[in-house]
Amino acid sequence: MSSKLSLVRPFGPYIGKFKFPEPFIKDVNSFIDNSENDPEVLKSLDWSQNLVGKVHQELRVPNYVLLKHEEFLQSQASQYLKSITDMGVVNLDTRVLSVKRGPAWVVRSNPGDFNPAHVHSDATICMAGFLKTPDWDDELLEDSDDHAPSRGKLCFMHGNTEEWGNNLMLIEPKVGDCYIFPATLTHFVYPFKSSGERRSFSVNFQRL
Repeated sequence: MSSKLSLVRPFGPYIGKFKFPEPFIKDVNSFIDNSENDPEVLKSLDWSQNLVGKVHQELRVPNYVLLKHEEFLQSQASQYLKSITDMGVVNLDTRVLSVKRGPAWVVRSNPGDFNPAHVHSDATICMAGFLKTPDWDDELLEDSDDHAPSRGKLCFMHGNTEEWGNNLMLIEPKVGDCYIFPATLTHFVYPFKSSGERRSFSVNFQRL
């Protein structure tokens, strides 16, 4: 089972995009929602010491929650790697085409939270997708009149600002959208003001 993968190359590295299946979104959200009222469980799931986010919670997703979705996640990672090598413009060591899933976690952001610029130094490729967004219609309208709209967006950054060039790619969070990219690609998340939770899912893949 897999989801159609599209590729964009706004600068050096390729960034892939696909959709989470509804059962995946439901399972991960249910796990997080069912855990939030148990302090002991939340303590055992706390993944913040491994991450840089200035956010409400960063919770590890156990393997048993992802077990029935393992084939899907692995197939998306393999599809991404195969797609960029088949194009003949990316010369990857063949070992990179064999990857295994590493840690997975959920980031729960409240108003004012943000994620500073970072890379995933212990991985080969990463996925980051959206499970929930705030009720931010009013802020969206306000943002649309701004000369630099950024509310709650994921931003990829590569290289330096150059004349006739671009080094940023802004992502509008939409439930179900997921992005896959090299672990060395710098990315960060802007804060938002609206009430509610911005919930995202991330997972690392390492070469075998």
